[in-house]
Amino acid sequence: MDPLIIVPLIVVVAALAVLVVIAVIGWFGSEKALKPVPYEEESTFDQFSLRPEPVSFLSQDGLRISGHFLPGSNAATIILCHGYGRQHEEMIPHAAYLNRLGFACLLFDQRSRGASEGMLVSVGGLERWDVIGAVDYLLTRRDVDPGRIGVFGVSGGAAAAVLAAAEDDRLRAVAIECCFRNVRSVVASSFKHFTGLPAFPFADVTLKFAEIRIGYSADVLAPEKVIAAISPRPVLLMHGDADNAIDCGDSVHMHTLAGEPKELWMIPESGHAKGLEVAGEEYERRVAGFFQKYLSVRETTKSAGRTAGA
Repeated sequence: MDPLIIVPLIVVVAALAVLVVIAVIGWFGSEKALKPVPYEEESTFDQFSLRPEPVSFLSQDGLRISGHFLPGSNAATIILCHGYGRQHEEMIPHAAYLNRLGFACLLFDQRSRGASEGMLVSVGGLERWDVIGAVDYLLTRRDVDPGRIGVFGVSGGAAAAVLAAAEDDRLRAVAIECCFRNVRSVVASSFKHFTGLPAFPFADVTLKFAEIRIGYSADVLAPEKVIAAISPRPVLLMHGDADNAIDCGDSVHMHTLAGEPKELWMIPESGHAKGLEVAGEEYERRVAGFFQKYLSVRETTKSAGRTAGA
């Protein structure tokens, strides 16, 4: 065969082979991202002498979500949102100190985690519907004050909390730890961290496959775009200054975008979602104090509206 034909043919075949490899890695990446391996949680309710009530409710898009409700003594209720790929047990230590101070707590397995229905997970976009479903459920309970519901989330659960609260003003106070500003930035940084491969071009391909599979653009997963919509409801942003998974600058950035009232706490020497473990009593004081301040009894005189976009 004429060398003038063979060389271009080899180049074309090689280019196609590279594209196939990138596509395969991208698909594999999306599979791992949307179907993470179950995490072996260590915390248990018995460990903290808690006796929750098993509950279930429907997510806004109709999935059956499994959870646990801890009655409180002051009628204010906190929805606790675990991180990406985790389960409700991650939030048990948080429920323990909040419940000890009188708050009712609702913990649940987000979609496709634990006993909840669902085939795919995301990093907050799909899960925001679970959070809104949790609010719907709480309003069916006579022991919950509809004007005193807050939400607290870590990592992916923090993103779900922000996205849900931006849509649903029945969530009267929002506390978050180690929230990312947008999913494109966190995928780019985390892809290399978890796979050792360069973010370009594999991260973009992975994200594109994930977008196709979950059915909407990754641009929806941008807490930075909607956090201002939570005001005049309060927001507490926390982030460990030693977080190697999500840049702590993301929380600083979102704090500048959030409306008043807002608070920011950079947790010294804390890694990703390790604030309670590292800061202990100071962490408990800040989180509980935030909810005590903004979900106090006077909130019962305020009406809690339906979703902002409804």
